[in-house]
Amino acid sequence: MANENFLENRNANLILPNKIKGFLVRARIDEALSSIPETIVEFVSSDLDLDLGKLVGERLRIELDAPKKKTRYFQGRCVSAEYLDSFDGQAYFRAHLRPWLWFLTQTSNCRIFQDKTVIDILRDVFGEHGFSDWQDKTKKSFAKRPYCVQYRESDFDFVSRLMEEEGIYYFHSCDKTKETLILADDVSSHRPLTDQAEVEFHGRTEKFRFEADHFFEWRGIEAIQPGKVTLSDFDFEKPKTDLQTVKSLPKGRHPYTKLEIYDYPGRHTDVKTGEHHARVRIEAHAAQATRARAVGNLRQMVVGGRFKLKEHPRKAENTDYIVVSARHEIQSDSNNGINEVVSSILGPMLDFDSASSPDIYRCIVEVQPAREPYRAPHRTPRPESPGMQTALVVGKKGEEVWTDKHGRVKIQFHWDRDGKKDETASCWVRCAVPWSGKGWGMMAVPRIGQEVVVQFEDGDPDRPLITGMLYNGDTKFPYDLPKNATQFALKTNSSKKGGGFSELVFEDKKDAEFVRLQSERDFRQIVKNNAEIEIGLGHKDKGFFKQTIHGDKTEKIVEGDHAFTIAKGKETWTVAKDRDTKIGGSDSLKVDKNGKIDIGAALEISAKTKITLKCGASKIEMTPTGITLSSPKLDMSATGMAKLNAKGQLMLEGKGMAKLKGGGMLTVEGGGMTQVKSKGLLIVKGSLTMIN
Repeated sequence: MANENFLENRNANLILPNKIKGFLVRARIDEALSSIPETIVEFVSSDLDLDLGKLVGERLRIELDAPKKKTRYFQGRCVSAEYLDSFDGQAYFRAHLRPWLWFLTQTSNCRIFQDKTVIDILRDVFGEHGFSDWQDKTKKSFAKRPYCVQYRESDFDFVSRLMEEEGIYYFHSCDKTKETLILADDVSSHRPLTDQAEVEFHGRTEKFRFEADHFFEWRGIEAIQPGKVTLSDFDFEKPKTDLQTVKSLPKGRHPYTKLEIYDYPGRHTDVKTGEHHARVRIEAHAAQATRARAVGNLRQMVVGGRFKLKEHPRKAENTDYIVVSARHEIQSDSNNGINEVVSSILGPMLDFDSASSPDIYRCIVEVQPAREPYRAPHRTPRPESPGMQTALVVGKKGEEVWTDKHGRVKIQFHWDRDGKKDETASCWVRCAVPWSGKGWGMMAVPRIGQEVVVQFEDGDPDRPLITGMLYNGDTKFPYDLPKNATQFALKTNSSKKGGGFSELVFEDKKDAEFVRLQSERDFRQIVKNNAEIEIGLGHKDKGFFKQTIHGDKTEKIVEGDHAFTIAKGKETWTVAKDRDTKIGGSDSLKVDKNGKIDIGAALEISAKTKITLKCGASKIEMTPTGITLSSPKLDMSATGMAKLNAKGQLMLEGKGMAKLKGGGMLTVEGGGMTQVKSKGLLIVKGSLTMIN
């Protein structure tokens, strides 16, 4: 290979903003997959009064000459700048550069995303900061997340953990004007380092060291990693579904390839999603099983780049690789003594061979075989909310209760600045109840406007649960406190546009205890066996039972008897209008003392076969064919006229003496024949007797 004396002709320049003049002394750039690059630049300027404020927030760029008249760019926004020292009329400065993604570490938020894929969420987060220099080169399609919460975490941590969960990683690509964030999830997203995509290895002792860009150190690494990931979870809508998923990817020939990572919850509600999460996690472990660390002077080295190694004495090392991480070190060797100042202040930054030239560059990299998919380790912790929070129940406008078939409700957290206090504020949130079962238990659906206590499954903000309800300044207790502090009560509110209520109140105040039950409208009581009420038992007061019914009352005994006993006291019935009593069998009334029936108008007693009135030896018997009066003595008296009338024969007979007497005139008259007959003496007597 021709000696182009590349090292002697290398140049590294620092481009400063706002027409600031400066000379690059040295720089160090650290970058890695799924990591924010960090660039430290040290430079000198003849402007001893350089305003650091003109650097901070501005873009700085390093231009490094690369083979074939190409330029390798490193750049970023200056996030901090400091003055270090001065020497011989030159001021020494240090600047820290970061790409735009770093600014997401300086923000934090609490907010909710609903029904969006991870790419949609990234687009929203990047866009709200005005960042558009990113490309989505992922190959897979990602499921929508029904409910995804960013809670008290930086925007960077939030997007990082989402990408880690989905198997997305990223790297940066720099050109002369900007740095671009590249999202990837497959090896096809990586571009070659060089036109030939091949890099040679030559050891330090070889003369090739200064002839071309190459690796001069290479260390292959094999490491033990878990070989299996098992995840499980629970879905309340399908409680019997087994959501356990297992993904195995053993690496190596050692006996420890079956080491298992088991985790719960896997944060999935279906097996397909669980398999995806398990695959991503096992691939993240497998990606770290085979690595290599290398040192070289490849000026086109870039994280995310792909190359094939050649000329390594170990044939197994000569394969395709992806650059996982890299440290770039650039040092400009000047003759004005500035490096002595640098070393006295900071110490040596690089450790090169004694052979040097005006510009020196070195890269230290870590690579992995391209045949293995790269996945970022799950290093970003999920936010946790281990304690309680409160929230307001919300729902659709115009509704008072907004729920689904599971009794879930929508809520808005007090920290949610974006929520509109409607049915879109959250996912459906389950509500804990004191008792639940299959078709039985307690049901009390929180209503719009109520304040509720919220806890989270495993502290995960993505999985809220309502565990209680609270009163506050707007929703106050239904009874005055502390006046009614001894009361235990349950009071409802009619909906919609209520005002009415049903309630159950227990008063525990000593010597004033009571239980009050109110139904705002209908009341239905079902007792499937016995029911017993005792009033006044065990108290000095006799107690009383009072019923007031403003409508109708109907009692029905379907089967069995009805016994009503007043052990002491009397019974009074008052009926304002009519009373109708129907008895299917016999009716018996026994009164130990007097009885009285007082009818203001007519009284009718009707019987189909017989009516009998008895008093001792006296009896009146009525049948459909006649009336029989039987008594030791019968006395009939009329204050006016008395008349006996028979359409047939009328007989008046006395076993002893029969007497008809009229105070005035007595007339015995027959329409045909009138017979007066006596077996004994017949006396017809009058002051004037006429027989004709």
